[in-house]
Amino acid sequence: MQYYLIVKSLHIASVLISFILFIGRSYCLLNYPALLKNKLIKRLPHIIDSILFFSAITMLVLSAQYPGKDNPWITAKLIAMVFYILVGLHLFRKAASRRSIYYSFIIAVLIFLYIVQTAITKNVIPFFFV
Repeated sequence: MQYYLIVKSLHIASVLISFILFIGRSYCLLNYPALLKNKLIKRLPHIIDSILFFSAITMLVLSAQYPGKDNPWITAKLIAMVFYILVGLHLFRKAASRRSIYYSFIIAVLIFLYIVQTAITKNVIPFFFV
């Protein structure tokens, strides 16, 4: 159980850092796009997201909770993560106009909030419907 709490703390910290980096990169995309070519700014999110991914897998194994009908909230988080990644890819690689960047950013933030809400409440129904 002690290892689980350490891994959970690492996971939560990487979630916060990942989201802060996402917001910072989105800001740079709108205002300072040349900064996004910096090697550190390009690589750091991948490193943090890898830590996030492996800490999530470790927590699943340590707690013996797996996606499926017994844990629909984990399944919902995984599906939402796929959409979050796809919207992020669109934001940073495909969005051509400021409007598209804004919409993609807003959608990504809403998905992120849903993922956090699902993790905290272990409920797949969004907080604004409860």
